[in-house]
Amino acid sequence: MKRVINATGILIHTNLGRSPLPKEVIRRLEETTTAYIPLEYDLKEGERGRRDTIIEGLLEELTGAEAGIVVNNNAAGLLLTLNTIAGGREVIISRGELIELGESFRLPEVIASSGAILRVVGSINQTTIDDYRGAIGENTALIMVCHRSNFTVEGQVSSPDFVEIVKLAHSKGLPFVYDEGSGRLIEHITDGAPSLREAIQLGADLVLSSGDKLLGGPQAGLILGRRDYVMRLRKNHLFRALRVDKLTYIALRGVLEVYVKSRESELPVIKNIEMNTQELKKRAQRVVRGLKKIGQKSVICEIVDSIAEVGGGSLPGIPLKSVAVKVRVEGINAHQLAGRLRLADTPIIGRIEGEWVVMDMRSLLEGEEAMIVKGIRRAVD
Repeated sequence: MKRVINATGILIHTNLGRSPLPKEVIRRLEETTTAYIPLEYDLKEGERGRRDTIIEGLLEELTGAEAGIVVNNNAAGLLLTLNTIAGGREVIISRGELIELGESFRLPEVIASSGAILRVVGSINQTTIDDYRGAIGENTALIMVCHRSNFTVEGQVSSPDFVEIVKLAHSKGLPFVYDEGSGRLIEHITDGAPSLREAIQLGADLVLSSGDKLLGGPQAGLILGRRDYVMRLRKNHLFRALRVDKLTYIALRGVLEVYVKSRESELPVIKNIEMNTQELKKRAQRVVRGLKKIGQKSVICEIVDSIAEVGGGSLPGIPLKSVAVKVRVEGINAHQLAGRLRLADTPIIGRIEGEWVVMDMRSLLEGEEAMIVKGIRRAVD
């Protein structure tokens, strides 16, 4: 496994490992993973403790939840939640929220694997509060809203307000579960759906999300909400099968502490989302200057406007204005050049547009401009 340069313009690229971790978290991993740590040991009492206490307090502070636990990804969180609360009973969800996850894993199949029974209401583009109300029966376990994390529906689209569904669930004595998906803690980066904190404030009983998307941390599934429900999940034997290791806890705690210190703009994915186009142009200019110094007349490059995206099942349909460098080499077609760049000492992954290989500056990490120049130099030698 080696480092690659993500020049695709997709910031949270699932195929390229999603969100990079900040350097201070890596330093902490180096310090702690080469030694013993009190993973399940209470230093104050001198006896066995719980590993999830490592991050529970931080989750509560950042989201306002009464309690929180961590499993190995968001799908695992959904599986554990539904198996515990809705096993053998019905889960009500809008038809327009039946998403397909990566590698053809579909929400209905995940729900079925949990032992719960899917009860679909409404249509793809229209669901009313009466659709939810009419589906509630003796076998209803909960109502769930799933954020459309990787697609949008446009045109004649309507669905009940989030709070309206919460109130209906509670009026019928049912828990309300929100699969937020992306782990968004920052309020100003939004597609209009509730963030983790907002969902808790609006009355969601349990909120599920990933750790390696907009949160900017390691792969993990966060389950936040009412303490009584979280305690039920913790007692489920599946929780042990789905639990995470010490590396994940250490990395996740480090990222959450960045948020507590209000330094989230230092997280690589957040930094790149917030970066203005002037800074992106500077990145592009450094690449172009470097390429001109190569002295190869066959290398032709231009700075162009581009559109990036967050990716990774986060903020779908929200384009990010960006800047790119497009390159072509005389005597080598775009597919050949892209192939050579992928096989560089540090592989460079861009995108092909016509006869050009395009490298988007918004998805680069600090200092990678020089690595791109080096890779192109090697590719044309």
